Amino acid sequence: TGTDDNRDGFNFDLPADCPIINCRRGANFSQLDLRISKKFRISGRTAFEVIAEGFNLLNDKNPTTFVENMRSTTFGQPTRFAGDFRQGEQRLFQAGLRFEF
Repeated sequence: TGTDDNRDGFNFDLPADCPIINCRRGANFSQLDLRISKKFRISGRTAFEVIAEGFNLLNDKNPTTFVENMRSTTFGQPTRFAGDFRQGEQRLFQAGLRFEF
């Protein structure tokens, strides 16, 4: 709220109308990563493994950075999302092959 509503000496109190715990403390973050692999034996100790990986399969936006200036009209609005420079991943797939001998 920008004021000391509960008189504890801090001017960063949350509004009293928050219906849930941790209301207005930031955005939700969800990410589902999955890796699948299958190994095929050729002979003895020789084998190869096929690997498939997927990151952020739900393709959530996952906002990470917010406007912190309380006087700004965009206060609390996200400015960076998954996939932006130096942020979490956007949906991504990769495949690989491993050879063991």
